[in-house]
Amino acid sequence: MTRTGNVASWTTYLLLAITVFAWGANYPLMKLAISDMPPLAFTALRLWGASAILMTVLLLSRTRPLLPVAGERLPLAIVGLFQVGAMLGLTIVGMRSVPAGRTVLLVYTMSLWAVPIGSVLLGEKIKLRRLVGVLIGLAGLLVFFNPLAVDWHRAGTVLGSGLILSGSMSWALGSCLYRRRRWVSGFVSQTFWQLLVASAPIAALSLILEHDETVNVTVQLSIIIVYNWVVPTAVAMWCWNRVLSVMAVSTAGQFLLFTPLVGFWLSMVFLNESVSGALIVSAVLIMIGLFVTIRADVAR
Repeated sequence: MTRTGNVASWTTYLLLAITVFAWGANYPLMKLAISDMPPLAFTALRLWGASAILMTVLLLSRTRPLLPVAGERLPLAIVGLFQVGAMLGLTIVGMRSVPAGRTVLLVYTMSLWAVPIGSVLLGEKIKLRRLVGVLIGLAGLLVFFNPLAVDWHRAGTVLGSGLILSGSMSWALGSCLYRRRRWVSGFVSQTFWQLLVASAPIAALSLILEHDETVNVTVQLSIIIVYNWVVPTAVAMWCWNRVLSVMAVSTAGQFLLFTPLVGFWLSMVFLNESVSGALIVSAVLIMIGLFVTIRADVAR
């Protein structure tokens, strides 16, 4: 299958919908999981399971190497530490004191932080439209953090929100580092290596910081762990790659804007998270800022 010889059909949009739902639905599920299991231990287990699935795929294919080529292992490890390890680790710890719906909104501000980081690391010019998108998104964050939308008296709110935003920035930094060079290694090998490397510091921190916490093994927790192994990693990544075979990355990327909306809505429905008018305005501004920023990239 080639990228130029196919046309997006209803199947393509179905695959996009599966991808958006799989990633968006994971935030309320993770919120449920860390009520029964320490967050860093859950993340380490999630990464090990996902790595095992990708390793199985690579070994069964018999045509692709398990590890990236030797010269790419160190830079890919650095990328993985930022966009996988730091992003997931900081986000899941911050989620302990921040509702899942608000977490997903903060995480997906990544595209906003990528603008100034890309300007420094990649020499990308900040055009007017991209600057406008960033400013609108930052206005949304100001609304998000105003006292009407956030209960600052609640323990851990400031620290948790800061950790999540730091995770989003780490994701942006890792993505920009990834874009600095062309890679020879296959995508699955790259992903497997990044997940495996990222799991090491998270597991070590879990042993140090969470050794006295208990795990409440339940059917719900087991299902969420298996979901994290299979759906957001194996199924959603396959769907995403399939979409990219017939649709431009810039176009497909715009559909991912629905991901935080899915997570936000599911958190309200299934976790009974409260939503104020200020929070809705914040979500709208952040989404508009992301949309303007991505549209600017498409035009460029």
